[in-house]
Amino acid sequence: MHLKLGRELSSATAHVGDEVNFEVSQDVIVGGITVIAKGAPGFGAVTEAEPKKRMGKTGKLDVAVNSVLLANREKIICAPLE
Repeated sequence: MHLKLGRELSSATAHVGDEVNFEVSQDVIVGGITVIAKGAPGFGAVTEAEPKKRMGKTGKLDVAVNSVLLANREKIICAPLE
């Protein structure tokens, strides 16, 4: 599933637990049926945020997708990856 963020997100300003809004960027088709339509909203949260450190060390930002709206208007809850 391809998603795009609803707003800019940065490890410098994000905090664990911050809500993140997504939009599905292309239809998800299973067996010839569109199950998630392009433009469907998705929701998630920041799970890890470490700002950039001095001396060239990069920051870190992890986000989990929690739910997305299906083509039939039902909300699906996404299970975390392990």
